[in-house]
Amino acid sequence: MEENPFPSLRISDFSILNTANGRSECSKCGRSRKFYCYTCFVPVQSLINHIPKVKLPIKIDIIKHPSECDGKSTSPHAAVLAPDDVTLYEYPCIPDYNPQTTILIFPGPSAVSLNSLVLNRDRDIPEISLITDGCDSKLERNIDSANDGKSKTHKDKILETLDSEQGTDVKYDGHILSTENLVKIGTKRCHESNEISEGHKSQIGESGLKQPKLLHIPIFDKVIFIDSTWNQTSTIANDERLKDITRVELKSRKTKFWRNHDGNPEEYLSTIEALYYFVCDYHNLCLPSEYDGQYDNLLFFFCFMYDKIRQSNHGGKHLKAYKKRQKTS
Repeated sequence: MEENPFPSLRISDFSILNTANGRSECSKCGRSRKFYCYTCFVPVQSLINHIPKVKLPIKIDIIKHPSECDGKSTSPHAAVLAPDDVTLYEYPCIPDYNPQTTILIFPGPSAVSLNSLVLNRDRDIPEISLITDGCDSKLERNIDSANDGKSKTHKDKILETLDSEQGTDVKYDGHILSTENLVKIGTKRCHESNEISEGHKSQIGESGLKQPKLLHIPIFDKVIFIDSTWNQTSTIANDERLKDITRVELKSRKTKFWRNHDGNPEEYLSTIEALYYFVCDYHNLCLPSEYDGQYDNLLFFFCFMYDKIRQSNHGGKHLKAYKKRQKTS
């Protein structure tokens, strides 16, 4: 096990968790918990002001197999750290999803990549390109490709998607929409200087003209993850209520998870790792601002537990999962 499994990520200091003495009662259900309640998805009272809160760019549902151990599962990490955007359900409880606006993260022969899914769906929406002008950024729609019947719907979707950081102007249907809640594209607003920032330089070609940056607005607004052992996932994935939902396969990454899964390759991720990588990919593909570590704290509890297991197992070299990975690497 590495000393730091994610050295490039900006994860909050989790050493405060080491100060938690014994167990505490959950403020909601009264059950005895160590760091957080994996039933109510809230931190214990002594840690409530020390646990980071993450805002995600899209709503996520996790469907957990009833045989998955709550105390060992990583899916509660997401619900505790991103309570406004993550909801957990225990199978066989499955909400009534709209297949047109929902995707299921699950590999298989019929699965597509996130990139191909978004690019293919771009054919049904107006083309949005980024145009920068000095220190200001604008989104400009290719009017010729627009369908007026869809414009208002997608304008609203853009305004909802570009949520938060700094002010900018958005050009939609030929009109400038000024708002303080739109994300700055490419770079933060220049202060009192006319210097071109690195983010702007990347958009300027050899001719000195700024190149438009395409912004892909997906149709889906809900993402489903399955939390179970890999041998149990088919039970949920093949459920009749999920059969018509588009399946998306993540890019291949190697897991840092410490639990051993016999016969499974190291590209099989834990639930929280898969969720983290998905929202990063989604941000880079669908949002205008550059990714700046805003979802890294999804791995807050994961990294803490990784560190604890590494320390208590002599660096992890004797753990079955890591011994197996060393043999195959």
